[in-house]
Amino acid sequence: MKIISILFVMTAIFCFPLFSEMNEVTFSDSQIERGRKLFSEMSAAIGDVSNLKNVRTVGKIQQWFKYGFISFNVYVTAVFPDKIKIKFQDKEYIINNNKGWRRYPKGYFENMPQKLVGFISVNLSRNIIKIIKRREDYRIIDLGSKKVRKTDCDVLLLMNKDYQMKLLLDKKSHLPKQMIYRNRESDEPEIFYRDIEEFREIDGIKYPMHTITYDENEQKICEIKLQSVEFNVSINEDDF
Repeated sequence: MKIISILFVMTAIFCFPLFSEMNEVTFSDSQIERGRKLFSEMSAAIGDVSNLKNVRTVGKIQQWFKYGFISFNVYVTAVFPDKIKIKFQDKEYIINNNKGWRRYPKGYFENMPQKLVGFISVNLSRNIIKIIKRREDYRIIDLGSKKVRKTDCDVLLLMNKDYQMKLLLDKKSHLPKQMIYRNRESDEPEIFYRDIEEFREIDGIKYPMHTITYDENEQKICEIKLQSVEFNVSINEDDF
């Protein structure tokens, strides 16, 4: 099972190399200025996240394979900026600042290999709240416009020293419609497209409640529907 899939067709705008080569591309001042403006509009549409310390979600995943699919519940606690705990079936994975452990049902722990830590921790990096809270970590570039699932979107490129992603923002609502990213821990250059199907306002914050992730061939990988979202829950630091 691919952990990365468990845990958010090209037009001319996507003729740019999608990821690492982008560091070698020169962007204009107007692209940078407009990128910051679009990001600010997205942040305002999501809501004020400055006082959010963590988020806990409960949801159901449907994951597709070559010959079928499976469904199961998943429980995630994300503590900003660098802790995450994911539990599903009998598996529990804990990340604290790029170090990771797996906790087994009988209570004992096992150190996780660094590659698996990367698979899991990058999901926290794609959390829209963390992205907004850590906006100063990114170069934010406007790449123009694109229609996604019949929705007109602005295209933002977000880059930092560790990874890159694209956010496609609904021009009307300014909310993210799609996220494009690469599985950086994979031996193959896999590209994923995460469509955000629904936002719901919770305590003044619009949070993605329903996402579907596709591979480069437009095949569904997984669908996540959240049943509950809580902010600033009581955290036992010993859990991390």
